[in-house]
Amino acid sequence: MAKEQKKEPDPPPVPDVPEVAGPPKSYRLYIALGFVSLILFQMIVLGLLLSLIAKQPAPRGGLDVGKVYDDPVGEPPDVIFTEPTVEIQIGDTNTFKFTQTRGEGTETFALKMYVIVLKSDESKFRSRYEACMIMVISSAGDVLRASLTEERQEASYTAIRARVKKEINNVLRTTWVQDVRFTEVSHAVN
Repeated sequence: MAKEQKKEPDPPPVPDVPEVAGPPKSYRLYIALGFVSLILFQMIVLGLLLSLIAKQPAPRGGLDVGKVYDDPVGEPPDVIFTEPTVEIQIGDTNTFKFTQTRGEGTETFALKMYVIVLKSDESKFRSRYEACMIMVISSAGDVLRASLTEERQEASYTAIRARVKKEINNVLRTTWVQDVRFTEVSHAVN
């Protein structure tokens, strides 16, 4: 008899669709979750940064947090308040107006002065200020008169404002005055 030929089984059929190369399906799920968590983390960080950027100095008049001072003297908005504030005028229009003779020249200086107080401290400040008004005005005026001509020519009056703030807080024995603002400043040396 003729040798029986062994028949080998047919090879499996080749699929029409090629297999996708890459990690198994379970790893794909982990990769997708990683991308989603990365995007969420970036959104949280961006939200925190935007909230920090939005905290700008309080406006004049002080009841809205987050706006820049509109200061006619050109002073930089260097104080940032996290609470609502209120601006209170010290004295009246002619309170801080004086003329001094220094050397051979005469110097005239006039301004309106406002203190910035937190809205929560406003009523306490007003009652203490009314009781000590003459001393506050006198002390603030003394600081202005004692200031140097060079300090008065500075655009922001930073050194003078700091001394006036400290003096008012000392007279009132408080820390309620957060900042001092000058408006309608006129300064002339003849």
